[in-house]
Amino acid sequence: MSRFSDVITLYDLAPVQDDEGITRNARVHEQEVFFNRHRVSMASRMAGSSEGIRRIASGEVRTIDYDGQESAVLDGLEYSVADANNQGDLTVLTLERRLSNG
Repeated sequence: MSRFSDVITLYDLAPVQDDEGITRNARVHEQEVFFNRHRVSMASRMAGSSEGIRRIASGEVRTIDYDGQESAVLDGLEYSVADANNQGDLTVLTLERRLSNG
């Protein structure tokens, strides 16, 4: 059994029109779930850096809590979900921040 040491916010972005007719991207399907952080090797960080990825994080969430969201907030930083590997009861998420993410 894994020990969940962090909390991560998972969400999708969808175009939403406000009362004035302006379309903006808004967070939908947002939920906070427990997250068990993994260490990311220096080799992975260097390989990501060469591809324009500023930061990489990895960890697992319970599969029942993950609904295929494409974005996440961890430690106040916004990430894109680059990969979600379902391993039965747990799903391993690989998160990345590309230069275009800010």
